Amino acid sequence: MKNDHGKSKLAIRTSIIGAILLLAAMLLTGFLGISKITNHFRESMGTYWAVFKPGVPQGKLSYVTILILFIDIVAIIYCLVSALVKKKEFLLIPSVGAFLSAAFIPFLIIFLGKQVAAHSARRIAFVMLLGAMGLTFLALLLFLVTVKPLFAIAANYARGDGKAGQSIDEEEVRRIVREYAEDLRPVQEVGNKKASGKGGLSQEEVRKIVEEALEAHKEELHTGVVVAKEEPAPAPVEEEPEEDEDDEVEIEEVEEVDEQGNVVKIKRKKRVPFENRLRKSEFDLRHKYYDLRDYIKWYGLNNRISIPGDTFSFKRRKYAFITIVGKHIKFYIALDPAKYEDSPVPVERATAKKYAETPCVLRIKSDLSYRRAKGLVDDLMKEAGFAKPEGEEPKETQH
Repeated sequence: MKNDHGKSKLAIRTSIIGAILLLAAMLLTGFLGISKITNHFRESMGTYWAVFKPGVPQGKLSYVTILILFIDIVAIIYCLVSALVKKKEFLLIPSVGAFLSAAFIPFLIIFLGKQVAAHSARRIAFVMLLGAMGLTFLALLLFLVTVKPLFAIAANYARGDGKAGQSIDEEEVRRIVREYAEDLRPVQEVGNKKASGKGGLSQEEVRKIVEEALEAHKEELHTGVVVAKEEPAPAPVEEEPEEDEDDEVEIEEVEEVDEQGNVVKIKRKKRVPFENRLRKSEFDLRHKYYDLRDYIKWYGLNNRISIPGDTFSFKRRKYAFITIVGKHIKFYIALDPAKYEDSPVPVERATAKKYAETPCVLRIKSDLSYRRAKGLVDDLMKEAGFAKPEGEEPKETQH
């Protein structure tokens, strides 16, 4: 998966090549116009511009020119608007290049047609004129290949695959399940055989792993149960599983009837989802998360929100994790905390096994700690080989 930064570089390179080819075609045509080996150059220009003048008699060739220019104008308007709306400004240049190339082709057709009709051009003139036309078509092809994503968006909506009814292909489903299984840490054994990684997993084994992962996720809402009967004697209390230090729990009581008909009050601990904690947090803290999230995604990383928090990854590698604990943000990032021992950044080392990939943790509450978090993101991206994106940084919303 390429980020927009890489795509923009490729689009610029392709646009430069297309512009050089189009310029060469125009210079070659202009040379033919001022040379003595061809005639009717000025007449061809007059015929071309006459299509824009109302009331001037139009021939068959002029009607073809009008049709090409009409399609060309509609296409350039669509490309420019789509590039701005989709924030793909790097596609503006190839869009203009495609418009100029398509607009130049009718003139070449008119010029060549007059040479054929008059039988006045030499063979070398025909070859050069055909060469100019070939260069123009090649330039147009390069520009169209560059702006193809803009037309792909329209094609998706026409097929009903746009945002209103977006479909997920098989590869996307596999990626989601793979990341899901990694985050939930499913059991390491399938059918009493440890997965060795050799030869891959069978369809049945994959199905079992997915079922166990989904079952584990369902049980996350109810991590511990304490039973207390309405009797003089105290009821036995089951040992509660160890909780994560970042977990926030709510306790609710429900009444049930056991097999003997006794009313049982069950105290149920329920983990508070990250989205609920985010919604209940203060405005400034909530928008610090939004701004930090947008800054990380600006580098091209993907985020996925789960019950514990927001995970940022790229190509199956986990780079950062954000959660909210009380009145501050805990930002886990894939850096070595030892590198910041002599720096003013107050990072800590996460000891829990689930943070083995992101051991460096920073608590964010003030504007200063937020800026330090952005600095850690820059350090991580530089260390991981990500180039800083061009253009302005995402707009901040916390103030």
